[in-house]
Amino acid sequence: MRPRTRTILLVLSHAVAILGGAILGAWFSFNTVKASRTLTGEVVIAELWGARAFADRLMGDPVAYRTTLLGYLAALSAQRGGAHVILTDHSLAVDIVLTETRLALLAESQADAGETRKYFQQAVADCGHAWKKGECTEQHLRDIVLRLDRGPAQTPSRQP
Repeated sequence: MRPRTRTILLVLSHAVAILGGAILGAWFSFNTVKASRTLTGEVVIAELWGARAFADRLMGDPVAYRTTLLGYLAALSAQRGGAHVILTDHSLAVDIVLTETRLALLAESQADAGETRKYFQQAVADCGHAWKKGECTEQHLRDIVLRLDRGPAQTPSRQP
């Protein structure tokens, strides 16, 4: 092989290697950015809506609390079936059931029997995706939410 041909082949092989590296690097970068945006969206859903619901519940404004819970439920439902980083199908199912139960308890506290029944029925129906079927009773869901919402300040402490 002549030196000139060898030089051309050497330059072409380097160019192909550099191009391949650039394409591979761009692909990894694109996937990293995509996963990062997905994670950001999930964190916003989990943290922002969760903090807002917590604040509205503590402030004692049932209208704001209901609005927040409905918004959170819509945001969670919109995430079903997608590619997720932290919001797995199981965690979405659990959050949806707990949110529906909170809506039922809020309606119950306002003596709205129709809304109470509606949201408890939805929670029990969706519960099979979150827990075992035997755990999907209105009373069990009520107990879980009341225990979670009671908070650590009212949980009995253990003495060593």
